[in-house]
Amino acid sequence: MRNGRRAPSEANRQERGSDLVLSTHGFTTETLYNPGQISDIVGISVSTLATWRSLGTGPGWLKTGRKIWYPVVDFDFWMEGQRGNQRNKAGSGITGSR
Repeated sequence: MRNGRRAPSEANRQERGSDLVLSTHGFTTETLYNPGQISDIVGISVSTLATWRSLGTGPGWLKTGRKIWYPVVDFDFWMEGQRGNQRNKAGSGITGSR
């Protein structure tokens, strides 16, 4: 209790606080992924994402307080950059010479 007021629960404060800060910049929890979501989508560990952030690689990210967020548009752009060679894909009309 501070100043005669009861403090909001940690989860409630984080959720409301993060949404408030992020929404003032045009971001919402619908336009951002958290590290756990990226980990699930890509199939890598959250600690690998932390390593990538420290090395300056991987998808673009934001930090609000202690929370890390990955804008969906930045993640999608990064994923597009991870595509392999599409030259010989069936139906592409492109043939390779050997």
